[in-house]
Amino acid sequence: MGNAPFTRDEVILALDVLYFAEDKHLSPNSDVIRDLSELLQRLPIYSQESRRQDFRTIPGVSRQITGFRASQKSNKNNPHIGKMFYSVAEEYRGRYDELHMIAQAIRRNEPFLDGLFGADTENEGFPEGVLLGHLHRMIERRDGKGVPLDERCSICQLQPELRKRRL
Repeated sequence: MGNAPFTRDEVILALDVLYFAEDKHLSPNSDVIRDLSELLQRLPIYSQESRRQDFRTIPGVSRQITGFRASQKSNKNNPHIGKMFYSVAEEYRGRYDELHMIAQAIRRNEPFLDGLFGADTENEGFPEGVLLGHLHRMIERRDGKGVPLDERCSICQLQPELRKRRL
């Protein structure tokens, strides 16, 4: 069995590194690749038991990002790069700032994303991915009311002050 496919959340984070990293070489020696690898290993998307020993290692993460970038330049999809990279990249074409804000929201909310959760349907209706979608649903379940729409973040739809108080 191969390594687990990159999820939407992971691809958003990877594309953010690709589009906004100062070090455009993004080699396995890059700090941004190391940091991304460590973040992907901490995120509770795949259970620890289901992960192979080489799950989201620095060389593997670097290979995915640089392979995707090379395929974009050649206009040829690389069969070794997950399809999710291509669909998310197409979805956010020309909207890189929005993608960056979503990636920042995932990073900012990482401390609240403990434990595994839900099925694939959990990300329905949340273009930000399953992590922020889960966090949003978790907060709404706690009080049953939710947060008035005009008081929510434009990316994760969460009111930052309520997130801190309720978690």
